[in-house]
Amino acid sequence: MRKKIAVITLNLNYANFLYKQLRQLFKDNIEIVAYSYEVEPITRLTYADLYIITVSSLYHMVKKYIPKGKKVIIPSHTITNSQYEQIVSIPSGTSVMVVNDTYESTIQTITLFHNLKINHLDFIPYYNGMKNVPDIDIAITPGESRHIPSRVKQVIDIGNRTIDADSLTEIAISLDLKHLLNEDYFKEHLENIKIVKSNLISLFDKSNMLEDQLLSLLNIMDDGIIITDSTGTVCACNNKALTVLRKENSIMNENISKIIPQVPYKDFFQTKTETKYRLIKVNNDTISIKTVPVISSGKTSGTLIIINNFYEKEKNQHKLRTQLLGKGHKAKHTFDDIITVNDDYIKIKILAEKRAKSDASVLITGESGTGKEMFAQAIHNASRRKRFPFVAVNCAAIPDNLLESELFGYEEGAFTGARRGGKIGLFEIAHNGTVFLDEIGEMNYNLQARLLRVLE
Repeated sequence: MRKKIAVITLNLNYANFLYKQLRQLFKDNIEIVAYSYEVEPITRLTYADLYIITVSSLYHMVKKYIPKGKKVIIPSHTITNSQYEQIVSIPSGTSVMVVNDTYESTIQTITLFHNLKINHLDFIPYYNGMKNVPDIDIAITPGESRHIPSRVKQVIDIGNRTIDADSLTEIAISLDLKHLLNEDYFKEHLENIKIVKSNLISLFDKSNMLEDQLLSLLNIMDDGIIITDSTGTVCACNNKALTVLRKENSIMNENISKIIPQVPYKDFFQTKTETKYRLIKVNNDTISIKTVPVISSGKTSGTLIIINNFYEKEKNQHKLRTQLLGKGHKAKHTFDDIITVNDDYIKIKILAEKRAKSDASVLITGESGTGKEMFAQAIHNASRRKRFPFVAVNCAAIPDNLLESELFGYEEGAFTGARRGGKIGLFEIAHNGTVFLDEIGEMNYNLQARLLRVLE
């Protein structure tokens, strides 16, 4: 039997948007009846299994029409990855008008942006009916461009905000449709929206939150997640964490000190501060671990622990770097390509083959055209680093004032003309691989000294 949902919104545009989204996600398992105050005042509501009300102010207007005991959800909202990219592409420091239909919706939208760490812009609220119009040229709106003042020169309409992962999970569980959360299309939708990770902590602190809802959210994460209470007892754990710890059975209700004894949890509760990632050994595996306090009423009520298999994470990072670099930065030549009958050259080749088995730095000297780069590529391909990038740098061809930023990279805004988002340095690109510094003697002496420190 299909479940019935009543969707109540302020405007018709968003009612139609939610109708389509819920239909796409829950398919023919639901029947939807949509109401909008923009069409007509709401004086009665149909009998439904679930009532979704888009803003809290609207709940007080319609609660008398909701049957007693029926489930009501006021969903939280988020934006998609593509909407996020539109916003972060705006130059840092820009004043931007955020426009929505009501004061409440406008403040919710700005709060969402801040929760998503979009902190490089100065957001100024504007809503329908506001008397004083800010003197700002750029406006962002989630599908409410009709309310943007005419004086605005640039309009960025990112489209309607979507229901966030927390609320979608709550809807699915409330309708006894949580099995749909495991469907590929549902997972793909959740991957395409921004998830505020702090939501996991707030969910944990809600007394009326169902355990199944939290677990469903945790299992979406790529990281291993463990949540403990103030005594260190595990009260939530996702499948990824069990995989990282090589646990076949649940670790629920076990004390975390027995599972990961290397972490000083007593000290952690006293400091109440987030710890940085560090490496530990668990079951002979190298694990990266980070701990985040769950604060409730000013007290640490638990811990959120993020863990990953370090080498698995590194392998995934390597795959991403490979995609980023495309087909470049590969060594073509091997020792089989170096053909000679010269006895001295044969000795050099044998020595190079031995050096390839070591991770030590190798100095190759010789006149131009004697095959230094060929030897460098052959050494790389004969080493255990052969599956990783080979990055060749002609130090003489890059100006001194640019060479340092090319080698070590830079962050956004590091200097005039710096690329938006910064740039990865060649040393980072060659992670686990080989950097071939050609014509190194032509480098500035100060830069040679810095480079020597890196090599040491």
